[in-house]
Amino acid sequence: MPCGAFFACGMPRRRKGRTTATEAQAKQPPSTWYDSRTCVILFPSFCCISHATMKKILLPCLAFLAITVVLFFLPLLFPAPEAAQNASHTGLPWEIEQDESGQTRVFGLSPGVSTLNDVMAQFGSQMELALMVAANIPTGQEARDAALEAYYNQIALGFVQGRLILTLDAPPSMIVSMLERSVKGEYMRNGSRRFGLHPDDVRLAATLPLAALTLIPNAHLDHETIVLRFGTPAAILPVGETLHHYLYPDKGLDIVLDSKGKEVLQYVAPADFEARIMRPLNTPPLKPDA
Repeated sequence: MPCGAFFACGMPRRRKGRTTATEAQAKQPPSTWYDSRTCVILFPSFCCISHATMKKILLPCLAFLAITVVLFFLPLLFPAPEAAQNASHTGLPWEIEQDESGQTRVFGLSPGVSTLNDVMAQFGSQMELALMVAANIPTGQEARDAALEAYYNQIALGFVQGRLILTLDAPPSMIVSMLERSVKGEYMRNGSRRFGLHPDDVRLAATLPLAALTLIPNAHLDHETIVLRFGTPAAILPVGETLHHYLYPDKGLDIVLDSKGKEVLQYVAPADFEARIMRPLNTPPLKPDA
């Protein structure tokens, strides 16, 4: 058989104006989402999915991925306020720094130097501010023993939690003026009285330095824990039947160990230790005038 006859018989003739499947695929423009040949090789079960269907599948997936990435990096782009970041990273109660002049620093604050504004920058402004008067002070003589105090009901100091009371160093004449302008007075459970401040006095109080910091920890302390964490005290002074004062003059620290109540840690400037810690301990309680 002539070669021309073989090809004529063995190969199907192409009709004029028609293309084969291979040629049609070659002329097909490439997809922007996937290549059909890759789809057949890697995902044979998806090779029959149309471009429109593939877009419906991939678009939600890409949107979910984008949202996940944004949520992951959002805290890095918008960090928490400084006060919130520092609230649990200000040092532990026994981490007391001391410079060459003898000035101490605890919880990021220096007694006698740092102001209430510094405290709020460190722990936030969610606190109570008031004039406190002891229970044994008669009405009309509140200025004799009133103290200007800021109070945090619950605060984290490292991994230690507790209540923090800040006594401000306000002159007696300022205390008298604040009492005269106070908005209201109320009795507390222990018999002491609390006087709220006039708004102008609140702004004034924020500029005053700290006379003392008092921490009442939630956790119970004992003799062994105190000595282990704070070191051997210069003296242990018993007061009454249940109280023992662990005195650290060089650190400006007085730890009150109470066998029937909560322990109290009071921090003052070492230069003020005699006046603010020792003198009150050696002075009998103030008695009302007869």
